[in-house]
Amino acid sequence: MAENKGRANTNSSPGLGDAKGLPRDFLQPWLLLLLKSWNAHGYALLRALTELGFTQIDHSALYRELRALEQKGFLYSFWDTSHNGPARRTYSLTEAGEQFLKTWVANMEHYQRMLSGFFQAYAKAWDEYRSEGRASGEKTGRTRKTAKTRISTLGGKQNAYRNNR
Repeated sequence: MAENKGRANTNSSPGLGDAKGLPRDFLQPWLLLLLKSWNAHGYALLRALTELGFTQIDHSALYRELRALEQKGFLYSFWDTSHNGPARRTYSLTEAGEQFLKTWVANMEHYQRMLSGFFQAYAKAWDEYRSEGRASGEKTGRTRKTAKTRISTLGGKQNAYRNNR
């Protein structure tokens, strides 16, 4: 994976429709999660992803992702001929795929804590802003706190992290 220092690592693949703006490779853990519970062919995965909110996924983009995951050893495929009609390529999760999914979950839990801290700090900053009367356009005569003072007043785990750096 290429490093992308100083910029958000987002997926801008046109095949992912409104997944634009999501973290890079965000579709991968969803595919692995779906395949953790059951083996599935591409169309079933596409339908499940659509139900989860991934609208306008391009079929070819989905199959490229599945092939990439298979090349990485995170899943394997086989031809299912157990039903009427043409054979379907069916995908299944490997042990390596399950480990990769666990890593994604750990990373997402970390991001979730960071986002929670951000929204708490934002709410507190907005409450302070409103209580100073600035939300209604009233001038208060109070000077703005410096960034360092404002950050330290937001408190929480971010403060402990900042102080230990």
